[in-house]
Amino acid sequence: RGRSPSERCVTSRCILYVVPDDSVHDYPMNLGVVTTSQYYEELREFPHSSCSIMGVGFPGKHVRKAMNEEIRAPFFTFVHDRAYVSESARVGAGSVVAPGATIAKRVSVGEHVLVKYKAAIGQDPHVVKWAVISPNAAVGANCTIRNSAVIGAGATVLEGVTVGEGAVVGMGAVVLEDVEPGETVVGVPAKPLVQV
Repeated sequence: RGRSPSERCVTSRCILYVVPDDSVHDYPMNLGVVTTSQYYEELREFPHSSCSIMGVGFPGKHVRKAMNEEIRAPFFTFVHDRAYVSESARVGAGSVVAPGATIAKRVSVGEHVLVKYKAAIGQDPHVVKWAVISPNAAVGANCTIRNSAVIGAGATVLEGVTVGEGAVVGMGAVVLEDVEPGETVVGVPAKPLVQV
């Protein structure tokens, strides 16, 4: 710690982790860890030709997406050895599958998707780029999770449902019907969040 991202990337290849400011102390000192504030201050300057990047937890898609669009840094695809991914499933470049996660048969996971701890995706869904499947969330068979959608912790998306681009499914919600793009739904059964 105390060194810039570029000073940490001194080997021929390294992995740079992006984490929230308040959790930097949770990671071993020998990892190349960059916090959110360091990203905005320094990350455009580091030698991304010699580094790969992995986003860890929150801030998740926003920082990862900005890094991809602004500096074209390569992202590391990571499937934890305690995750289950069917041989017929596809995990896109830059995606992270956390320990305890389950991805069933014929699932298509797009690029830069976060499938977090103990999340489960049933048979045949299509999860598009930048989506986040939060811890203990369950996505049923034949669902479609569109670009940048977020499925909250412990939420359940039932079979055949489409969650629109940029939509948010609240923590613990049970989704029975399609969710419109940009919409936030909460509750059991899930209903659009009403702004007061």
